[in-house]
Amino acid sequence: VQQCKGVSSTTGSDVGQLKQPAAVCTGPRPHVTEYGNHRVQQFRTDGTFGPHGSDDGQFDRPLGVCVHGDRVLVSDQNNNRIQLFRTDGTFVCAYWSAVLHVVGD
Repeated sequence: VQQCKGVSSTTGSDVGQLKQPAAVCTGPRPHVTEYGNHRVQQFRTDGTFGPHGSDDGQFDRPLGVCVHGDRVLVSDQNNNRIQLFRTDGTFVCAYWSAVLHVVGD
C-alpha cells in the first residue's frame, strides 16, 4: 500500500496526520473527514477545514465528504447539519437537519 503524498504514518492532529478518519472523497484534491480531530483535511495542497465547535465552518464529528467542482459538502453529525465550503476551505452555508429530514415508514 502506498501512502498519499502529505499523509503521515502516525496518528495525531498535525497537518497530514489522521485521527479516526471516517470518509474520503477522491479526485484531483482528495478530502478526508476526521471524526477524532473534528476537521476535514485536503491533500496534495495545504489545507485543513475547521476546528471543533458548532459555529459556521466548525465540526463536531464530521462523517462524510463529497467534492463537486469547486464545492465541498461535509456531513457534520453532532451538529445535525451539512456544511458547504469552497475547495479553499471558505465556508459558504449550512443545511440544517430540519430541512434534510425524509419522512419514511
